[in-house]
Amino acid sequence: MQQQYIHLFSPITIRGVEFRNRIFSVPIDFPHAGGGECPTPQTIELFANRARGGAAQVVVGGGLIDRGMAFNPPPNYSLDNPETFTTYKELAMAIKENGAVASMELMTGMVRVKGAEDIGQLFEANPAVMAMTETEMDELAEKYANAALFSVRAGFEML
Repeated sequence: MQQQYIHLFSPITIRGVEFRNRIFSVPIDFPHAGGGECPTPQTIELFANRARGGAAQVVVGGGLIDRGMAFNPPPNYSLDNPETFTTYKELAMAIKENGAVASMELMTGMVRVKGAEDIGQLFEANPAVMAMTETEMDELAEKYANAALFSVRAGFEML
């Protein structure tokens, strides 16, 4: 019987990054957040297990660029608190020590809908989205850049 995906378990290099196979994880948020500022030991172990299980790349989802911007903040962590840097470094290292490329998903968590005071109102038909000013866009771009730098310095190889 001929194997349909003959290259699935073969290494591949993309733009200078070597992956041990072609199995890539999808971003998942922090399931053990507990309202804290940084990943818990259980969270670190969960992502290490994804790498240990064979994924070539493990994506940590929901990295907020600025927790203060989040609308009804989900149980995610911000990437703008220097006091959490060591824990993020441990998270990236746990993924890499188990053979995977560590990746961080950056997000704003920001919703700009006129009159939306709770998450349920976001799903109403045709919500009125508020425009950002040029100054707000510049500030947002700077926050993304800072979160990217934080993540790379912590050891995440992809964003």
